[in-house]
Amino acid sequence: VGGRAAEDYQATELELYATFGVPCPTRKSPLLITPGYRVRFLAASSTTDLPPRVHDAYLEFRWLRKLNERWGTSLQVTPGVHSDFHGWRDDAVQISGHAVAAYQWTPATNLVLGVAYLDRDDVGLLPAVGIICESAADRRYELLFPRPKISRRIERGPGHEHWIYLAGEFGGGSWLVERAAGV
Repeated sequence: VGGRAAEDYQATELELYATFGVPCPTRKSPLLITPGYRVRFLAASSTTDLPPRVHDAYLEFRWLRKLNERWGTSLQVTPGVHSDFHGWRDDAVQISGHAVAAYQWTPATNLVLGVAYLDRDDVGLLPAVGIICESAADRRYELLFPRPKISRRIERGPGHEHWIYLAGEFGGGSWLVERAAGV
């Protein structure tokens, strides 16, 4: 935040999303559609004129395709609006995504390599690299840069699953905001 010390800035995030799968062209090669909304509550020192909240409203499209017994791909495009929702300009719209390939090293372990596009002012492209392990039917470890995630299934029923997870990510972002001076 403009060269300020970390103690001058705090953020709390809340996110709500749901993922729906559509056969594309089959159930083994689905198109996953995820509408989502995230709000970040910002707290900063009085010398920084950050808005109290910034919002992300997005629609993620992710296509998974198994190429053969060992290789698969994931292509993702996520258009979204990133703003404080006070006014409108075209640069509030950002399109991020990734293209990665996964190699099934063992039945429970995949190696992943690709590229992530962030559509941010400060960072555009990042490598996407790491390992995914499924140690049990209800645990998944995605040790990936730029977005690691550890998941555990807590409930499974007919046609649904509930998971909890702990995740990290390459932090930051870009939002269209109106500053105190009207800029």
